[in-house]
Amino acid sequence: MKKRKDTRGVTSESPPDSIWTFLLIVGLALALCALLKVPTLFYPGDEMDEQIYWQLAENLARGGPYSLQGTELLSHLSPGIYNHPLFHYPPLFPALLVPFVMLGAKSAAVMVSWLGHLLAVLAVALVGRHLLRGRPDAARGLTQPVFWLPLLAVCADPLLMFVSRKLWTDSLLSGLVALSVAVFLIADGKRRVLLLVSGGLLGLAALAKLTALLVVPVYVVALIRRDVSWRSRLGSVVAAVVPIGMLVVPWCVLFYLRCGVFVPSWVKPDAWLIEHNSFVSEFVNRPWYYYALKLPLVMPLLVVVAWAYARDKLAWLDWRVRVAAAWFAVILVAMTMMSVGGYGFQMRQVAPAVTAVYILAACLLAQGDRPVFVMAAAFTILLGTVTGALFLSLPKFDEIVSLAEVARFIQF
Repeated sequence: MKKRKDTRGVTSESPPDSIWTFLLIVGLALALCALLKVPTLFYPGDEMDEQIYWQLAENLARGGPYSLQGTELLSHLSPGIYNHPLFHYPPLFPALLVPFVMLGAKSAAVMVSWLGHLLAVLAVALVGRHLLRGRPDAARGLTQPVFWLPLLAVCADPLLMFVSRKLWTDSLLSGLVALSVAVFLIADGKRRVLLLVSGGLLGLAALAKLTALLVVPVYVVALIRRDVSWRSRLGSVVAAVVPIGMLVVPWCVLFYLRCGVFVPSWVKPDAWLIEHNSFVSEFVNRPWYYYALKLPLVMPLLVVVAWAYARDKLAWLDWRVRVAAAWFAVILVAMTMMSVGGYGFQMRQVAPAVTAVYILAACLLAQGDRPVFVMAAAFTILLGTVTGALFLSLPKFDEIVSLAEVARFIQF
């Protein structure tokens, strides 16, 4: 038996096979998550954003510019948005597509999107195991709902399943953000090292899409509130933020040198795009409450988790709960404001927030037996799974639709 100390300094025993139990369960969860996505290997890959990312990857594969200028595809796109020396999003996602371009395996390239969902599953698993750390029943807890229920839920998350079925950057962004936050939450013993890793992962997420940087203020506030001295606070903040800057600043400088601005103002849909694309015309005219109302419909587990935390004020004493809740709220509010500002409402824009819900569920389950919560959560997870499975067979849909919308109980 191995002895170790829990977060309160109390020595407890951990069965030597707990790590193997963890790896087995997580391996099965990852395999299940990937297996659910097999139908996406047969998708046509002809949605416009998919064509854009594939074209950029082809340019990178032959040593060409990271731009759509000079390509045939540009004739089908708004010149105001796409006719620039550099593409407006950082290049991580197209760069990961390059090996598939070189192999001529476009249908298999969707596995890069799968990766994002798999990283989200790993993130929930890491936090779940950390929550069990130091408990006498840690190994047994890995086979109980406290661990496997949130893990199963994130495997079948409808929104992550939806965004990982096409060549969209949102899934990779979501997975990297989730894994970054997970490492941040488990950073105890080797704290500075793990904060560096967390910052590096968030920097990579920002190289998929700069909206990942919305999480940075959450990290800074959490570190300032947790550390006991300003010297310790400064060291922790530097450890978390410096890797982000090292990865993101070079892209921002390059973009400024080539395009004259640090942040492009031309990304939002313009008149040309709205006129020529009916889907764009639809999503720019959605109501301001679109995310706030539709996300619980697509992901009903959110309602159960919110209800449980509203009833249990003591659950908020756990700093991990506050960080996860802030992560969710910051992304949801920020994306709502951006969408109202002209970017339009698409559910995939809030995908980076959804893993927070599963971590919040894991924190609740780790605090004690909650049979009513487990039953309610299991039912809503089943509803969410049905929604996600529905869209695995409908590749032509570019927006996820809840079961309530399918039944015409509500329409946006």
